[in-house]
Amino acid sequence: MKKKLIVLAAVAAVTAGFAAAEVSVGIRGGTGLMLGTSWSDKITASVKDTMEPSIINSLAAGAAVFAKIPIFNGLGIQPEFGISYNEMRLGLNKENRELLQQFSSDKDYQTWFAYSALDIPILVSYDFKVGKKITLTPLAGPKLSIPIGKIKEDASRTSSGGPLPAEYETGSPVLFSMVAGMDAAFGLRHGAIVTDLRYDIGISSLRIKTGSSESDVAVPRALFLSVGYQLTF
Repeated sequence: MKKKLIVLAAVAAVTAGFAAAEVSVGIRGGTGLMLGTSWSDKITASVKDTMEPSIINSLAAGAAVFAKIPIFNGLGIQPEFGISYNEMRLGLNKENRELLQQFSSDKDYQTWFAYSALDIPILVSYDFKVGKKITLTPLAGPKLSIPIGKIKEDASRTSSGGPLPAEYETGSPVLFSMVAGMDAAFGLRHGAIVTDLRYDIGISSLRIKTGSSESDVAVPRALFLSVGYQLTF
């Protein structure tokens, strides 16, 4: 009987905590670089003597809605739902880029793969108050990305020859990754401005279908910076 009372008291305390908790909802958008993307051996083997990852031009962009649900004493859960556009590029290495510039007005030659995805991160967060107006929130957790539409391949070329551009069906119904980063919320009279810096550590590979076969392209990874607005209820 005593154990049942303890369990009921604990459930009541947790329920009361959730009822009293201040839940925040918001929207954010931003851009980033596809830093750390791991290309498949099949892709890099075909261009290893001429090309290398083009980090500066490998861009990502996206927007998301999110909710911050407090659990206990600063600890919380932050589910999100968003959409993103991701480009992964290979450019000429230094030697071949200099050679190209000697004989052409082109400064570089790049080939790239691009795709869009629905993103669903479920993050664990912890709030640190810094003064009255600023809250810092480290966060981490898994993310599922569902590629939508076709995967596009294209190149900036010095001639019109070759099979590019091309579009492929995705061979990856879901991409799995881990996210780690930091939020900073700056309180306003109503709501707060939120900046978010995070690194998306890709684990599964983006795959394309070519006829009856499938092949890996790369494991996408990105450093992403966004700005948004949130309200607390």
